[in-house]
Amino acid sequence: IRTDQRTLWYIACPKCKEQVQRASEDMLDGPCEKCNAPTTGTRRWIFTGQCNDPSGSRYVSFFDDTAVRLLGGRTADEMAPTKESDSSRFDAHFLKHSFQRVVMKCQVKSDTYNDEQRIKVSCQNFEPLNPVAEGRRLLAEIASMGA
Repeated sequence: IRTDQRTLWYIACPKCKEQVQRASEDMLDGPCEKCNAPTTGTRRWIFTGQCNDPSGSRYVSFFDDTAVRLLGGRTADEMAPTKESDSSRFDAHFLKHSFQRVVMKCQVKSDTYNDEQRIKVSCQNFEPLNPVAEGRRLLAEIASMGA
């Protein structure tokens, strides 16, 4: 999980999840343009991690729902003070939850930025790897191809 990014979260409206304008780490208050009302925002995770399988590796984006599960249930609001006060403990928490073996369901989109085409991958869901269940699923899939 890349903790060297400029920010690992954004400040969002608790109702609609859109970014709160003019909010900062020191002041979470600001207007939500979608709700058209002033609000106190909450931090929501948005970071990338390198995921590997036999076909290679790719950076995958994790958004708040999957990121909280990946990080052992810790929200960005809970971890923000740790990043400010003890960055080594913050990095250790991320390292502790890295290198997991999971089966992921991802969304893949093609995007063009500065006349350059890119592939964006984001994690939609993941489950811990169960080798027995995964083996049975793959055998069933192979068997269905031969029928």
